[in-house]
Amino acid sequence: MKKLFTILVSLIVTASVYSQTYEVNKFYPELGGYVIEVIGGKYGLVVSMKDQGTSTWYNYDALINNPANYDEYGSKFSDWRLPTLREYNIMCKIFNNGNAPKFNSTYYWTSQENSAAGSTTDGRFAVHYNMGNCGSKTNNKVGVYWVRGIRVFGTLE
Repeated sequence: MKKLFTILVSLIVTASVYSQTYEVNKFYPELGGYVIEVIGGKYGLVVSMKDQGTSTWYNYDALINNPANYDEYGSKFSDWRLPTLREYNIMCKIFNNGNAPKFNSTYYWTSQENSAAGSTTDGRFAVHYNMGNCGSKTNNKVGVYWVRGIRVFGTLE
């Protein structure tokens, strides 16, 4: 009977961990950062609580992949990446409402590559995002801008 009780308690604890639901605009240490988007309560996006540093677009992965560039919670994860332009738009709306982790009011690299306006040159340009005015520009990848990691959590059911 004692063994059956132990098994049941174990199943209940396991079920409660996997049934955790998350909300937008909240910090979750177990996810490594601040939740900016949730789908179905169990899947979404988490942004790092701090910048990983400044870099050219070509070298951002050295900052993103270094656990020392995250706080104690973010350093536990190895799946950080550059945010997309859409994800920065979400972050900027939250940031401007005073709900998000601190950002510099300057430019951050996005994962989006782009050609310069009117140029057919491929691969030399990327989009950077201004957290101060929620706008984006295309610039040469050798420019130095801030880097902030984002990651996906959970699974879609």
